[in-house]
Amino acid sequence: TLFIQELTDEITRVNDPRILNQFYNTGGIETKGIEWALKYMPVENWIVYWNGSYQKAEVKAKTLSGGVTVSEACNSDDEPLFVPELTSFIGTEISLADVVRVNLALRNINSIPYITAEADEDKASVNFIDLTLRTKKFLDNKLSLELVALNLLDNDDRVPSFGEHAGNTTGTLAPEGRRFYVRATLNY
Repeated sequence: TLFIQELTDEITRVNDPRILNQFYNTGGIETKGIEWALKYMPVENWIVYWNGSYQKAEVKAKTLSGGVTVSEACNSDDEPLFVPELTSFIGTEISLADVVRVNLALRNINSIPYITAEADEDKASVNFIDLTLRTKKFLDNKLSLELVALNLLDNDDRVPSFGEHAGNTTGTLAPEGRRFYVRATLNY
């Protein structure tokens, strides 16, 4: 799917460590890109997939009414801050003995523009591996269980974010950290 998106009113937070909670109207952002969802089943009970999007966003309006500039909300290439250029999920899912499905995925976020507390422009990228185990429905086809492990390898790359949090590198937010979830679904 190809897309073009134009925003006439967009509120963006300024990444300036000296100013907290400052928001600017950065209307005039244009985003062009492509989204994809590919799935292949080489044999029964085994799926390989790749979902993602590539986008190129640009701030078109630099001065708003009253002479307010929005240069703080984008980098020198006019890219809005914190908007990744590429996001991708590459994975595989296999059904074992028709009882449990195992899904392993590489979650990738690339080229996230941000401005450090030292006012330097930078881009960050991060990868996470996620694992999901899901049972087939049982108990009269009403109950299923799921175990999810996000950031399975506990990747500690930091993702750019506005504001500072205790112990984090300036201009970044700590990664999600390894997390586990257990979910039970009951259909009645």
